[in-house]
Amino acid sequence: MFNKTVNLIISFLVFSLICLSTVYSNKININAKPALLIIKQYRTINKNFEIVVPYVVNLMAIDLIIKKKMKVTKTVKRYIEWYLDHLNYPDKFSLTGTIYDYKIYSDGSEESLESSDSVVAYSATFIMLLYKYAFITKDYALLKKNRKKIADIAYVIPFLQETNGLIKSIPGGNKLLLKDSCLSYTAIKSLQKLYKILKWKTNDFYSKINKKILNGIQMNFYNKENNNFYWNIEFDAGKSPVLKKFYPDAYSQLFPIISGIQINNDIVLKNLWDHIHLIHSKRSDQFIIEQKILFKWAEGYNSGEKIW
Repeated sequence: MFNKTVNLIISFLVFSLICLSTVYSNKININAKPALLIIKQYRTINKNFEIVVPYVVNLMAIDLIIKKKMKVTKTVKRYIEWYLDHLNYPDKFSLTGTIYDYKIYSDGSEESLESSDSVVAYSATFIMLLYKYAFITKDYALLKKNRKKIADIAYVIPFLQETNGLIKSIPGGNKLLLKDSCLSYTAIKSLQKLYKILKWKTNDFYSKINKKILNGIQMNFYNKENNNFYWNIEFDAGKSPVLKKFYPDAYSQLFPIISGIQINNDIVLKNLWDHIHLIHSKRSDQFIIEQKILFKWAEGYNSGEKIW
C-alpha cells in the first residue's frame, strides 16, 4: 500500500512537471528578443508566436527614446543590433540594407517572412531611430562600428526615387504613397544630423535628394483646391483625403505635418492639424499603436515641440 501511494505521488509530480514544461514552452522568452521587449511596452505579447514588423517597432523605439525612458535604452540598443544583424544582402529585389518582417516562435526561433509592407518606410524609420538614439544617449560606438550598413540602409531612399522626386514603397511598384516620401524626407534630415554628430564627412548628394523629395511632395501630393495632401498617387491619379475618415485619409495627413512639409509658411499644416484634431482627438485612444504615436508627434509639432 505504501509503495502504491509513493508511486502515485511520483507519477503526479512527473505529470505536473510535464504540464508546467508544456506551458512554459508555449511562452516566448521575450528577454532574449529585444523587439519583443519593446512591443511589450505597448501591448501584451502573443503566447505561441509574434510577428515583428520592423516599421512599427522602429516607431515604438523612437517613441521610447524621445520619452527618455532610460530603463529601456539598453533594450533599444539591443534592438538596433538585432536589426543590423538581420539586414538582407541582398533581398528578393536584389537590394542590400533592407529587412523583412519576422515571426518569432515560443522556442525563440525566428522565421523570415521574406516580405515587408514598404521597403523604404522600414529603412527611413530606422535611420530616424539611429539619429534619435545617438542624439539622446550620446552612445556612438555601435553606430560607428556599423557605418557601412548605415550607408546601405540610407541608400534605399535614393534607389527608390522616381524622376518626379517621390519615393516608391517597393521596387517595381506603381503606388506612390505620401507616407513614404514624407518619411524619406525626414530620414534624410535625420541622416545629415547623424553624420554631423558622428563627425562623418559627407557631400551634397543627400541634400539634392531631399530637395527633389520636397519639391515632389509639394508639386504632386499637395492639393491646392482643398489645402490638403493626396495620400496616394497611382497611374497619375491623386486620391484626395476625406478627413472625417481617419484611416487612411486623415492619418496620411499626419506625415507631412510631422515632417514639416512647408506650404505657405506652415499655415496649411496648422489648419490641417486643427481640422484633424477637432474631428479625431476624442477617439485617439482607440487608434492602433503606431497611429497613436504619430498622432502624438503631430500634436507636438503644432504645439511647438517639433520632434524632427
